[in-house]
Amino acid sequence: MAMAMLVAVVLGLGAGACSENAPRVEGVSSSKEGKGAAGKASDPPSGTEQAAIAAYRAMWVDAAEASRTSDAKHPQLDDHAQGDALGLLRDMMEEAKADGATSRGGVRVAPSVVKSQSAEVELLDCVDGTQWKQVKAGGSSDALEGAHYRAEATVAQGAGVWKVSKLYWGEAGSCTE
Repeated sequence: MAMAMLVAVVLGLGAGACSENAPRVEGVSSSKEGKGAAGKASDPPSGTEQAAIAAYRAMWVDAAEASRTSDAKHPQLDDHAQGDALGLLRDMMEEAKADGATSRGGVRVAPSVVKSQSAEVELLDCVDGTQWKQVKAGGSSDALEGAHYRAEATVAQGAGVWKVSKLYWGEAGSCTE
């Protein structure tokens, strides 16, 4: 059941600002940007945090591109994901492919920095998947309602490159905007 929810979220990532088929990810914030988890105004994110957030956002763009064809071996999947996070994305693509599903639509992300160290940043997000649509072969759409999903990510730097190394997803409705 949880894996099906994970697949549903990733399947909804392909969308376009200029084209229905181009990937799109909107929104980002940091607990140090505007209001944080406690609702207090705080300092802007550091360069380390900005780099981690950028890698997290880029991972979603990569996943969106791969989800358009449910390609677990898509060459972009490992551009911004590694380890457990990459394994989870690949598993989701394989499950979607087995179900004959691809995606269109988009997600909105707004990660908050939970913990920050020089080479690792932990993020918390409530991914808005209300604008995605899962499509099966022949063009039929599943009547899946989009939802909000709690996401926890660890973004790590190695060899000068930031990548999401751990990714956890809650079930549909596990968070609110």
